[in-house]
Amino acid sequence: MRVMTAFGIPLTTFDRLVPVKQTTETSHVVLSKTVVQDTESETEGCVDDPNLFTEKSVVLKRPIIDAFNRISSYAEGEGFKRLIKELAPSYKIPSVITLKNTLDNKYEVTKGILKSCLLAAPHVSITFDAWTETMNEKSFLGVTVHYLKDVSLKSHCLAVAELKERHTAQYLSDIIQKILSDWQIDNSKIVTVVTDNGANVVSAVNRIFGKSKHTPCFAHTINLVATHTVGQQNIKPIISKVREIVKWVKNSVINSDQLIKKQTEAGVPEGKFKKLILDVATRWNSIFFMIRRFLEMVSFLSPILLNDITAPSMPTAIEMNILRQLLELLQPLEFFTKESSGENYITISKVIPMISCLLKQLAQIQPRFDVLSDIKDVLHAEIVRRFGLIEQVKPIAIATILDPRFKNLHFSDPVACSSAMAELRRLSKPDITSSESEGEVTTSLENEESYDFWAHHKMLAHGQKKKKSSSFANDELSLYLSNPVSPLKSNPLELWEDMKTVFPMLYKQSRISFTMVATSVPSERLFSKAGGVMTKTRNRLTGSRLEKILLLADLPEDQWF
Repeated sequence: MRVMTAFGIPLTTFDRLVPVKQTTETSHVVLSKTVVQDTESETEGCVDDPNLFTEKSVVLKRPIIDAFNRISSYAEGEGFKRLIKELAPSYKIPSVITLKNTLDNKYEVTKGILKSCLLAAPHVSITFDAWTETMNEKSFLGVTVHYLKDVSLKSHCLAVAELKERHTAQYLSDIIQKILSDWQIDNSKIVTVVTDNGANVVSAVNRIFGKSKHTPCFAHTINLVATHTVGQQNIKPIISKVREIVKWVKNSVINSDQLIKKQTEAGVPEGKFKKLILDVATRWNSIFFMIRRFLEMVSFLSPILLNDITAPSMPTAIEMNILRQLLELLQPLEFFTKESSGENYITISKVIPMISCLLKQLAQIQPRFDVLSDIKDVLHAEIVRRFGLIEQVKPIAIATILDPRFKNLHFSDPVACSSAMAELRRLSKPDITSSESEGEVTTSLENEESYDFWAHHKMLAHGQKKKKSSSFANDELSLYLSNPVSPLKSNPLELWEDMKTVFPMLYKQSRISFTMVATSVPSERLFSKAGGVMTKTRNRLTGSRLEKILLLADLPEDQWF
């Protein structure tokens, strides 16, 4: 006999298991020994499986569903109280005040521990961004910090400060300075500050740290490149056709049901049905996902559109081919955005190599239609305009050279490469302050199907292995560069742990350079989390309480109560 469980607890172990009686009262819910699977049945399921219950046990479902519906205010939810009363009769649910006090205490302890870690870290980088919560029309400034500890790159939420005045550069700089003072982070420890390209934000950074410490968010920049490209007049009508079809399906239950029916008839199992994706104006890659999903489901959509006179027009065969090749042009940009947005692995050293691979892949694509030739030219021009001088940015160039996976392979400007190497030699003098050892979780390269973004890099690395090492390597940098590059999937921080006795000065500089992050996405992710916390049922949540919740949400499980 298999005994059904609720939340992993056998129902037969509950204290008050009495036969269920037909009743209209819901104030007291009982669990029954009859909620045991029939010995002749081979079906297993959860307590919310409607096929698992008889009429006698249907009363069990309501408190569980009610509890989940009230989970945001569970301490006062009657359904949750009844459920806990059945699962653990002797347990007393803490009051809201008790929970708040517990979280406040946990926040203070956690903040003290994190503050100690930041004091011990010789170098940090920060990101910040502003966000407006539309429900209550409140604005917040999210700040994250990144530093190296032991064998990992750490990322933490520093603050989610409510903005109560106009977002001027002076006001933002005052808020940031106050946050840094509260956390006892000295400006001299900050290697770089990563933000978007907003004029007030850039001015705020320049006021506090100077222009040399500001790094633009590369995900934001690539977003500007892609938005400008797909906004061209010769491609917009085709994209608009796809958008209108997606809206037509999503705005009608009948059309959506027909789409599911077509997938069922094609043998798609339930639970594997796909839905169309509608693009969002603020995210360029949503256009990429919208077109890709449309092309995946066009065989299901075609008969639905052809049989309905109210349906929008279907793209022609030529337009479908244009859309397919447009995806080829946009796919490298999507990979760049995703790869550069990590916060638990080194990203800053990938920027120059990814730009190099992006331009190489773009050059290899041969459009079959004039409209795509124009789009390719526009895309190339935008990349060159916004990233053409990236090799001359010394902090990024130095970080790239110090990454054993890339070194100087991807530099197209020999003057910029020589200048970065000269600066690195200057910085790698014995007066550079020392730092601790580190490591990193290996970055995840989620290449889809046979697509290989790094094909150009692999070709360069293969060519470098054939070269003989220079016999004139008379300093650390020359000897370091004379060795072959490391495998692409290797961990640069772990590699430097192995090389630190051979190249001690370069190792110290790598500790500084690898503290930098390539995007401000970590601070933007705070707002996604905030959206899940500040809901309609919690619209009176104060800014200080929200800040505490989000900081605690960053904690790993082993640091919780």
